[in-house]
Amino acid sequence: MTLFYLAVAYIAGIVAGRLAWEAGWLGCETSAWLWGIPLALLPFAPLAGHFGRAPAPPPLRWPASAGFEPPQPLFTPGLRAALLLCTLAGALRYAAVPLVPCPASAGLLAWHGTSEPVTVTGYIANYPVVSEGRQRLRLAVERITVAGAGHPVTGLVQLTTGASPRYRY
Repeated sequence: MTLFYLAVAYIAGIVAGRLAWEAGWLGCETSAWLWGIPLALLPFAPLAGHFGRAPAPPPLRWPASAGFEPPQPLFTPGLRAALLLCTLAGALRYAAVPLVPCPASAGLLAWHGTSEPVTVTGYIANYPVVSEGRQRLRLAVERITVAGAGHPVTGLVQLTTGASPRYRY
């Protein structure tokens, strides 16, 4: 049952990470490796109950001499610490790999959605595919020009052109 609780906490953390992303608490500047810290601390979560004073055992209704054991609490301090760490790991994991990727300033994705006309400069990165009177070209972009200003970028663009002129790899 403990593994089920931890899995639910991790999934709840992913949902919380999505909400924190939309609220602006987490963003592209959040380091991708941070989610590993709660996972690295997870094996030490059972030690959480050993710090401070030990809780007094509950009074027994039945004698221990008869073979009865005192009931254990459902959520021990160690399990609570593990649930918190799994929730935090899930939230940070979402920040590391969000649904909408973070555009890098040197990547072509950063210029997606620009309302001004753009010019891309690069080379044909694969053999053109000719079918049904059209060509599909994969262009490796090296530079993008927006509003007369050139910027070095990296990325791939797929273009569809007419059958002529023919381009070469």
